Amino acid sequence: MKLLKNKFFVVILVISAVGIVANNILLPLFPSARYSSQTESGEEAEKLKEQIFHQIEFIEKKPDPVADFNNIDWAHGYLRDPFVKKTMMDVETVSDTPVALVVQNSQIQDILFAVVHDSGKALAVINDVIVGEGDYYDDYKVVKIGLDSVKLEGPDGNKMLEF
Repeated sequence: MKLLKNKFFVVILVISAVGIVANNILLPLFPSARYSSQTESGEEAEKLKEQIFHQIEFIEKKPDPVADFNNIDWAHGYLRDPFVKKTMMDVETVSDTPVALVVQNSQIQDILFAVVHDSGKALAVINDVIVGEGDYYDDYKVVKIGLDSVKLEGPDGNKMLEF
C-alpha cells in the first residue's frame, strides 16, 4: 500500500497499462505492424507478408458442387435410418441357434374394454382400438355392438366379445 502512495510508481503503472492496452488495440488494426513486431527486421516481415498473400490467391475457395459417393466411406457403411424407431423382438435360445418368436394374430386375445351408446350410435373399445358397427378390426368386421357385448364376423367364423 505504501507503493501506491508513491507518485513515481503510480505514473510507471499507468504508462505500462496504457502501453499494454494500446499494443492490444492498435496492432491488430495494422497487419504490417504485427508482422514487423514479430520478426527481427522489417525486410523479413515484408517477405513473409508477400509469401502469405501469394499463397492465398491460389487457394481454391469454391467447394466442388458434385459429390462423389464412391469415395465416401460412411455412405457404404450405412445400415439403418436413425430416425426410424428400433423394434425389439423376443428371442428364445434353442441349442446354440437363436430363433425369433413370431406372434400371430390368432394368439393375441381380443379384450373388450368399453361399450358406449350415444344418440343412436354405438362404439366399442377392443384392445385400445375404437370401432363402430361396420368397421373392421384386424380381419374381423364389427357386426353388432350390444350393451355388454360385441359380435365380430371374420374368416374364422363369428366371434363374440363380452365383459
